Amino acid sequence: YNTKFLVKNWQEIRKILGKVSAQIHQYQVKKKLLPCKLVYLLHVSRDAAIISYKPMNSAARDYVKYTPLPDLARYNNQQFHNFAIIQLKITFNNTGKIKIRPLLNLSLFIVSLITFVAVIVTSIVLHYIAAKL
Repeated sequence: YNTKFLVKNWQEIRKILGKVSAQIHQYQVKKKLLPCKLVYLLHVSRDAAIISYKPMNSAARDYVKYTPLPDLARYNNQQFHNFAIIQLKITFNNTGKIKIRPLLNLSLFIVSLITFVAVIVTSIVLHYIAAKL
């Protein structure tokens, strides 16, 4: 896929992550049939539609039918280069827990960190100025 379409706004990523999590949790995962952790890479559109998924371990490939991913993926194994997307890592484990997190590239992480530090520094400076007045 073309990385120029990746969603890079952290607030938007969190919003999409919440919507994807809600979709996943609507389904019953057959946890007793899962032998171990199943890990997938998801490509998700701006409207929180799962565009495609990719198994990241051999068990994930073998047991995908016990997850909601085949039902939720709209375009699996098709081209999706024109969609604005985020990448998520989802883990299903045999205790029933589902963990979903964004896969952030290093540049997005650095931008987020710099933004966070800038907000903190600005807040401190404004408090200092207000105290002097």
